[in-house]
Amino acid sequence: MCESLTQEQLAFLGLSSFQSQPRHYLCRWSQGHMIFDVGTYTNVNPLHEPYKQANNGLAKVFEPFQMSGFPALKRRSAAPSTTCWITVATGNEQGFEIIGAGSETVDWCDKATRAAEYLLHNLER
Repeated sequence: MCESLTQEQLAFLGLSSFQSQPRHYLCRWSQGHMIFDVGTYTNVNPLHEPYKQANNGLAKVFEPFQMSGFPALKRRSAAPSTTCWITVATGNEQGFEIIGAGSETVDWCDKATRAAEYLLHNLER
């Protein structure tokens, strides 16, 4: 999973100095209290739980959209947290989610959206 983004893409996202930490279903890049996760979903609709929890008040931003023709969702937590989730369903019961969190000076939704675009591009190759 940590190979899902190229070194050039990580550099463009400002994550090249972050430490990569492979996990079973995701890769985490971290530096201090900042984290950036790329995780995959198989055998489950990645949009199901976010829509189910849409009205629980945790997401300040809840924006469905399309990314390269795939259904996607952007969520951002309410202050003071700075967490952003970009979730993309790439097929029947499969997809991925990118989570950025940490510094209030970083636009995690911008980074996560760019990373999702890179990931879709890399998967098309």
